[in-house]
Amino acid sequence: MLPANCLIVSLFSLSLTLPNGIRIVELPPAGPSVEIVAGYETGGSAASSPSETIRALALNVYAAGGSLEELQEAGRTGFRIRIPDWALPVVTGGVADYFKEVPRSADTAVPADDFSARVEAEIRTALLGADADIPHFSTDRAFVVISGTAPEEFTRNLGSIPRRESLRPLGASTRRLPAERTLRFNREEPGQIDGSVIFASPVPGVFYAEWYSVLLLDRLIQRVMPLKVATSLPLVLEQYYYRMELTVPSGQQLEPAEQSLLQEIQRLQYQRATPEDLNAARSDARAYLQSVEVRSWFESHGIPERRTEGLQWIDAISADDLRATARDLIVANRVLATWAPKIRQATVQVESLTASVTEPLATASVLPESQGAAPAAIDTIVTVNTIRPQPFPPHSHSAYIWGPAERLASGVSIMPSNGFGVFVAGAGLTRFETEPAAAAFQPFETYRPDRILVLVRPEALERARQTWSGFRGNTADTALILPNVTVSSGDLPAVFLLQGMLERKVIEAGWWTDVSLRIDAGQGSTLQIIASPEKKSRVIEWMRRIANEDLSDTDLGLVREIALHHFAGKQMDLQSLTWQQDPSGVVPDIETVSGAHVRDAARIYFPIL
Repeated sequence: MLPANCLIVSLFSLSLTLPNGIRIVELPPAGPSVEIVAGYETGGSAASSPSETIRALALNVYAAGGSLEELQEAGRTGFRIRIPDWALPVVTGGVADYFKEVPRSADTAVPADDFSARVEAEIRTALLGADADIPHFSTDRAFVVISGTAPEEFTRNLGSIPRRESLRPLGASTRRLPAERTLRFNREEPGQIDGSVIFASPVPGVFYAEWYSVLLLDRLIQRVMPLKVATSLPLVLEQYYYRMELTVPSGQQLEPAEQSLLQEIQRLQYQRATPEDLNAARSDARAYLQSVEVRSWFESHGIPERRTEGLQWIDAISADDLRATARDLIVANRVLATWAPKIRQATVQVESLTASVTEPLATASVLPESQGAAPAAIDTIVTVNTIRPQPFPPHSHSAYIWGPAERLASGVSIMPSNGFGVFVAGAGLTRFETEPAAAAFQPFETYRPDRILVLVRPEALERARQTWSGFRGNTADTALILPNVTVSSGDLPAVFLLQGMLERKVIEAGWWTDVSLRIDAGQGSTLQIIASPEKKSRVIEWMRRIANEDLSDTDLGLVREIALHHFAGKQMDLQSLTWQQDPSGVVPDIETVSGAHVRDAARIYFPIL
């Protein structure tokens, strides 16, 4: 066993600090899945282009049917992983590799075309100092929070990482001279017409009672302030700032809006909150501190007792204490940042009436979101390095229900599935986390029964029959619903596999936060590509290459396996789309889809992309 300082921090979690400073926190198991939150206690951010280690980890997570979400917070940088419990051995090596290499810091120079980021950088520098944006990727700031028990090999791998010391001790901050700063900006971006007033005031981290006082004041502001302001109070260990923003629409003056916001903040220090408003704000603050995300944040930093202490502080804060907190925000080293709204200008379009009839008028075509801009030339397409997922450990797949829909006497169709949902042809799919009560079906009474497909778990099938057999619906609903058929029902599984192949390439390119591929029953039977024009054109080129390349048996087996890991999340969409085209049809088995079928789907259904 590695020498370590073990401390039971609560009845529900265990914290282990390794000799190199990396802290491992074990939370109660989360059912058949595992969640891992890993990263560094530091502000700033890692490089915008993910390293090969992160891309390999993201691919392994995706291949196992999980998800990876990047964390870029004021005081925490890292990622959150959710995977099936059987896939834990597939990702632990990648998590350890993440800590072995020092993340590349993002360029601290804010892009010149990102106005909001430049404003925020100016506010942050004015309040916290120039070093506030410098990330500190040291092992004594590293943490891993895992639901369940961390495997011993994983712990050993983390413990073997050499210790890296912080560039700046945790908790150290640059002391700023008390001052009021007013920052005036000129916004020159085309298309952005609204102005804004931002009030920002420094607050300490969560170790101090003042942070919880500002949290309670913020919840009170959201209830009683007549102005519609957006507020922000990040969870941080070190000093940061509380932020309020008031949007100034075009046509309004900046100065009155600025004065109104300052007057409302001033009023908070003179007017006591009513018991009703204070109790409601206190309830909101407690609910926030008791949420799963906030609990996990405190656990990840190894300070769950601070959250418990904060709840006690919230209960003890009085109306007079909140008035004092409002006063402190005003007299502190605060910043006021503003920019004026632009004046709306009407535009006039002139068309010549003397144009020659033989000269065609210029036309503009708008491609659907799934098609995007014209594809780039092949020689401009960046070829990404292929990353092979880790071999999967022995596991079983969920038992899927393959059966046609049953038409009830009411005209409603019902079908067993892996969840609860109601699909209305032409209106979309509504999902329910648990078996819904009869009252949840009232919104569907505006539709006629033959437009409705009810999806239920097998154990609830009989109860759903009884509920929907007496459904009357709206006989006045005479809408003629034509299926939005881009892909035939028999080819939907092939398009689903095609989506998986494209998502793998998106991950290999490091674009998983920039590109989204969707099959959505509410949008019709098509593969949607949500991305910038440049990235969309590259995804389309990848699709063209898939249409012209043969898949080996090994690669096809991997594609099918990955698709099976993600099928549970898309089963109800595929069932709904199949039923809409063929009420007696069933979703074909994914394991019967051939490579030629996938190539044909890419060639037939997306020839104009």
